[in-house]
Amino acid sequence: MLKRRVILLLWTCVFFLTLMGGQSFALAQSFEEFFRQGVQEYQDKKYREASESFSKALKEKPDNVNTLTNLALAQFHLGQKGFSVALLRRAVSLEPDFSTPNAALAFITPQLEIKEIPHEIEFWESFRKDWLLPFSLNQLLALLALTFFAAGWLWIGFIAARKKANIEELAPPNPPWVATVSTLMMVLLITLVSLKLWDRSVLRGTVIAEKVTVFAAPDEKSTALFDLYAGLEVIVRNQREGWVQVTYPGGMTGWIVQDSFYQTTGEP
Repeated sequence: MLKRRVILLLWTCVFFLTLMGGQSFALAQSFEEFFRQGVQEYQDKKYREASESFSKALKEKPDNVNTLTNLALAQFHLGQKGFSVALLRRAVSLEPDFSTPNAALAFITPQLEIKEIPHEIEFWESFRKDWLLPFSLNQLLALLALTFFAAGWLWIGFIAARKKANIEELAPPNPPWVATVSTLMMVLLITLVSLKLWDRSVLRGTVIAEKVTVFAAPDEKSTALFDLYAGLEVIVRNQREGWVQVTYPGGMTGWIVQDSFYQTTGEP
């Protein structure tokens, strides 16, 4: 009796594993079909059809950077520059080291009709743009590991030399300046890594509508505060059904209709 139960349990596990494997294969197959179809349509300059195919592929794999980039390029050719920039920012947030979406973003962003609205220049946003965005987290961690081992090796050598000098009653060596510089660089990199991790936790998004009014409350009958335009990046503060509370960096905070916005960091 026990043997039959064990065999039945094993067959059940095999059945479910086979079923899950088949679903994964079908998912991969449908994704590849949609993606290849989109590439072919894009090459044939059928940008609307390509956009539809890439959108279907993106539903299968929402975080695929190649799909996001190709969909962004198709949207750009359809005149949807704001949506194109939003997709590219999403791709860059997922893989900061990938050169293609970075290059496409640098090419399309200057072509936005309105690149910014009046706002105060915040130190954090300037610092983030100049020191955090150009480097990926993996790059900063790699540099941190190098400086950590370099500083550790040098300080261990210095401590050993100082101990030897004490034993032999010689003048103690001076602290190595290279070790001091490495330690300072290590502290700087720890700070940058910490700030990078914190920045990645902040939800951001991009306006995809040509123009959207920002309201004081999640209600179109409330007071209109200001307008945002396609391609402008905002920080997400809160979300309600059909509405998103956003802050324009260095500017005011208010509510916009959710359909006019595309989240570019965090879980969409």
